[in-house]
Amino acid sequence: MIIPENIEKDEKTINVRVKDNRIELKVEQIIYCEADGDYTKIFMFKRKKPYFASGCLLKTGQLIDSAEFQRISHKHLVNLQYYVHLNTFENKRDLHLEEGIVLQVSDRKLPVLRNKLKQLGLKK
Repeated sequence: MIIPENIEKDEKTINVRVKDNRIELKVEQIIYCEADGDYTKIFMFKRKKPYFASGCLLKTGQLIDSAEFQRISHKHLVNLQYYVHLNTFENKRDLHLEEGIVLQVSDRKLPVLRNKLKQLGLKK
C-alpha cells in the first residue's frame, strides 16, 4: 500500500506525496474518504486499493474543498457525483455509491445529506 507523507491542495487536484514522489489525484475521481486513526484512506474511481494520507479526515476534507463532497458520518466523506441511492427503509441509513459501495449514514448527518441531495438535484 502507498502511504503518503503529505497532501497539498491545487484547484481540482490534490497532490499526495509518497516518499520522493508526488502523485496527483483528481478530486472528481475520489469516490470517498474514510478516517483510519491518524490517517485518511482515499478511495478512487476504478482503483481497488486506497491511497493513505497522513492527517485526519477533517484536514483531507478541507484540502478537497468541493461542493459535491458531503460528510455522512464521523468516519466518511463522500463524493456525491457517485451517488446512486439512499436507502432509509426499516431503520436503515445506507448510502449506495457507484462500484457497489454501501456506506452507513449517521442519524445526525441524515437530514443534512437529504438537504444536500435535494440541493444538487440528486434525490432518487
